[in-house]
Amino acid sequence: MKEIKQIDESLSETIRKSDLQQVSAVILDSVIDIDLPIVRTIFGIGKTIITFNDQLFLKKIIAFLAGIKDIPQEKRMEMIDLVNESQKQRIKVGEKLIYILDKCDDFIDAQYIAQLFCAFLREEINYQDFLRGSRIIQNIFIGDLEYFLDNEVAFFIDDDASPRDEDYPLMSAGILVYNIYSELYEHNDGREEYKLDETHDVWITSAGKQLKAILKKISTV
Repeated sequence: MKEIKQIDESLSETIRKSDLQQVSAVILDSVIDIDLPIVRTIFGIGKTIITFNDQLFLKKIIAFLAGIKDIPQEKRMEMIDLVNESQKQRIKVGEKLIYILDKCDDFIDAQYIAQLFCAFLREEINYQDFLRGSRIIQNIFIGDLEYFLDNEVAFFIDDDASPRDEDYPLMSAGILVYNIYSELYEHNDGREEYKLDETHDVWITSAGKQLKAILKKISTV
């Protein structure tokens, strides 16, 4: 718990007060050389050896920080303090981000989390929307997410079609919904029975619409 608290405080300090212009996704392989509170903390919590997992985790953090560096420091501080001082949130922003980034598969997921966090910092979405969207990014295979980002909204919305095979992971993640409608029939003897009719549709959830509007596909070239 003490280690989590240290990382929480240093990550919050890094986001709230640090000049992030020095951070770039292209320097992910030399994160130890970056002078930031979170880097000093992870490389200095009584450790003589930095594990491979430590390096992977820090790589995700740096990718996240690189993704939010263009948000002014004053705005970062304002929005994080707003959440931390709220009576509704039991977990502070820094600690919550630790849990979120730790569950990301890799630094590409962390970059998508950063895009979503930027939308929160710019007040385009609220903090709950950020958490909800982050959960989707954590739980979906990156190829399925990018299939969703590659195609226009109209591609997924169909009032008279069954989902494609590629759509099912999006449904499981909470991005798409497939509805099959039924009608209630009453027999002459008073019995009631639901029967499926031919009406069905596919539509995008509100969380899916937010992700579609906010996320831009990350180029790995």
